[in-house]
Amino acid sequence: MNNTSDTQYFTAKEFAKIIRVSVKTLYNKVYEGELEPSRLFSNRGPYRFTQKDLEEYNKTNHRSKKCKPKKK
Repeated sequence: MNNTSDTQYFTAKEFAKIIRVSVKTLYNKVYEGELEPSRLFSNRGPYRFTQKDLEEYNKTNHRSKKCKPKKK
């Protein structure tokens, strides 16, 4: 996780683990437009998911349990 300017970023692998889906499913959600992660440094670079992306996912996803990152 990169912590720059008080924004917590998650890699695709970390974000997929938090929301309990596989990385492949996560990328499918991105391609379908269900998730819009931010990208750092270039438009073709790796996805970076933020806390805001997680909140948006929890709003649109109708689960009884909200997904939260584990406290370390």
